Amino acid sequence: MVNDSVVWKSDEGPDSLFTFIAGFTRLIKGFDEVSMLLRQGDEIVAILPDSIAYGAKGAGDVIPPHATLVYDKFKVINVSEPKALLADTLFETLKKDGFNAMLNHYKTITTSSDSTIYYTDVDQFYGLWYQLTNKEMHQEAIKVATHFAKQTGDTWLRYYMVRSFENIGNIPLAIDSLKVIIKNNPDDETLKGKMLELEEKQKTIN
Repeated sequence: MVNDSVVWKSDEGPDSLFTFIAGFTRLIKGFDEVSMLLRQGDEIVAILPDSIAYGAKGAGDVIPPHATLVYDKFKVINVSEPKALLADTLFETLKKDGFNAMLNHYKTITTSSDSTIYYTDVDQFYGLWYQLTNKEMHQEAIKVATHFAKQTGDTWLRYYMVRSFENIGNIPLAIDSLKVIIKNNPDDETLKGKMLELEEKQKTIN
């Protein structure tokens, strides 16, 4: 656990490498802003104040509130050619023509040459879920999370399904569904924290 007076660092550990879509992948604001200014091969030191990092909430037991983040080796390894966002296309199809039409459109895209012009990774399903949730289309969000969780086996889509059950007020189903996820991921602090939150909500209902 990191306390207010402790400097947390990981520069002695191995480099952390990950892939993201600028402006789409959910990142802290500062990381996104810095990335948009860089090109392939750029290497900088990035200092992100709490206002564009994790703010007053921090990040669990890892990063304390009001922390300034310092990335002493922020390097852009590769920048790929831009593609269309599958999440946006599927959202518009679902909103206009319904869930089944969206699935048909998804199949058409992913089994044709169109698949090369879209981002088709699992992050697109996350993005679709967020768009539906932001529009309070919670029943559709449940269908999306359930369908693509079964298709991909992705833990976080199952977690989003839990959050959708919570959004429609079905706390018992959210708890039961989360228990199954935690059984397969017993050490995940995010999942355990959500379970405590749901159990507290259930107490206020009973």
